[in-house]
This record gives sequence, C-alpha cells and structure tokens, in this order.
Amino acid sequence: VQEDQQPGLDSLLRRPGSEVVSATPIVTMRIAEVNGAPTDRWAETHGLSPRYWALRREYRSTYRDRLEPIERLTGGRWFGPATARDTLFEFSFEEDVAADLKLQLGDVVTWDVQGVRVRARMTSTRARPDTASAIAPRNASTMPTPSALRRSGRSRRTRNMPSSLLSTSIPL
Repeated sequence: VQEDQQPGLDSLLRRPGSEVVSATPIVTMRIAEVNGAPTDRWAETHGLSPRYWALRREYRSTYRDRLEPIERLTGGRWFGPATARDTLFEFSFEEDVAADLKLQLGDVVTWDVQGVRVRARMTSTRARPDTASAIAPRNASTMPTPSALRRSGRSRRTRNMPSSLLSTSIPL
C-alpha cells in the first residue's frame, strides 16, 4: 500500500467490525549472496538446488526495532539500531527459513533491495505462531489465521493461503 493509498484503505478497514491496529512498512528484496557467494554457489556447497525456492523468492520484509508481541527470539540477540555510517547492517530471520537456507548466526546475506545491494549479518532467529496476513502491511498478529477462518466457515478463499508468515527484519 502506497502512502497516497492508505487513507482509502483505512476507511475500508474502519468499517464496523474492523480496526486499524498499525501500519507496517514493507520493502521487497531478494537474496543476492550469502557470505560473499552468489546464491547458486551457496546452494551447491550446502546441498541445495540452485533453483531452491528460498534462494529465488522475493521477500516482503519490514524494518523495525523490536519483536512483535506475538514473536519470540529463538536464537542469538536482537539487533541494535542502525546508524547512517553503517555499511554492514544486522537482521533477524524467521527460524524455519534460516534453517531451510542453511544459515547460521553471524552469516552475512547481501540483499538486492530493489536494485540496491545491502549487506547484513544475521544476529538472531525468531518464531511466531501460525499467522498469515492477506492485507499487507497490517499487523499480522490481529489477522485471523487461515486455519481459523476455514474452521469458522467465514472464508472459502483461504483454502490455498500459506499457514505461516515469512518475514525478515532489517533496520534500513
């Protein structure tokens, strides 16, 4: 949602039964390198297919300075604030995606953030319960999960929704 689109979306969400809880900035990016190796070389040396989904996908990520209330740190330490002089940033990755990519704490991922290379060290992993957000960039903690919607019978369109939210947090 672009800034000029937010008032219209907010008016829709403020209808009876809805609440605007927070606005979360989202940026799209892809993994360009891991520890200085292009993704195809990283895949080869770590037993992954060069076309592995987690190396090729577009991440819809956010930048923030704290965990969300529904998240918990599962490894490492939460990153500190970034400064204008930083050339190596810090980030937290969802624990299952980090494991799928064979990443370890301290690994440096070079992100392609809409054409700009940003290097960041993974300082922590985190987990969150079964959530999915169909309306980005709203706070997923307030959204009903796809499984809850299916059980309630309120939505047939959740049948193919993912059961977890994949996200990255990098202070840009």
